[in-house]
Amino acid sequence: MAGLKKGTILRGIFSAETPDKSGEIVSIEGIDISTINDGKGLVNSEHNNDFTKTVGKILNAKKIFSDKDCSNEFEKKAYESVNKVPLMVGTVELFDEEDHPEAQAIAKIAKFYKKRNEPLVLGFSVEGGILERSGPVIKKSIVRKVAVTAGPCNEAARAELVSEMTKSEAAVFERISKTEKTQNTLSAGAVTEVLEYDEGKINESISSLKARLGSLVKALEAGFATATAPLTQGAALQKQGVKEVKPSKKIMGEETTLPGEETTKEAPEATGLKRIDENKAEKIDSKKEDAKIKFKLKKAEFIAYSFYNSLKK
Repeated sequence: MAGLKKGTILRGIFSAETPDKSGEIVSIEGIDISTINDGKGLVNSEHNNDFTKTVGKILNAKKIFSDKDCSNEFEKKAYESVNKVPLMVGTVELFDEEDHPEAQAIAKIAKFYKKRNEPLVLGFSVEGGILERSGPVIKKSIVRKVAVTAGPCNEAARAELVSEMTKSEAAVFERISKTEKTQNTLSAGAVTEVLEYDEGKINESISSLKARLGSLVKALEAGFATATAPLTQGAALQKQGVKEVKPSKKIMGEETTLPGEETTKEAPEATGLKRIDENKAEKIDSKKEDAKIKFKLKKAEFIAYSFYNSLKK
């Protein structure tokens, strides 16, 4: 990632101790905002939590109880707009720079009103859970998400487009940027390590595997004659010594025996299959045994080539 692309920033009042449309009052002191502080707070559109309606991330949230809690002009104006009752303000970043259609729609609405120097018609509404209630007062609650909505339940919870960040907002964004860059550096290092391994180890394994597959293909193509016509693709066994390929254990980090490292054991004695004399080949009478052998060798061929192709990628 060449640089962190900043999405549209909105800020405003998330909640205030003023009656909402349903007559309820949320105690600001009793709100748990640990989810937001942990960087896990998300923003949705009109209280819709589908992925397509998840439009941004909460950058920060702050509770204000008095003038001394206000650290910038925005916070002072917000505190005064609610007649200096406790409130919670915050900042969100939209996903519009990531080509998120819903986030882009919200950003365009915000910019429309900003260009005309008109108050934004959008507001915020908190989401979470009620932990304790006393009549119309929600004494304890937890906020996990914030909705951007055209009809906030609390009329005081209005949003605005941020033209210039305050120092505290800029510090939050810078911290996020540094975190992203650090993660990107770590990821790049991991990728480089993998590529180095590919060059040094994988190519060597591919060359070795090609040679071993060559031996397997030759064995599969050899076949041997029956009473009717020659069978191909490993449909029959040709010699008294049958090569058995043991299960792999060094493919992807475990020990193995690949084609070319086989152990030799005598051909199994099954129905219709007799030991082959050195000077005279016996016929194989059982078509059922032929089919079983063909299936096993086809399976081995498929597994070997599948692994070979996966290494080439």
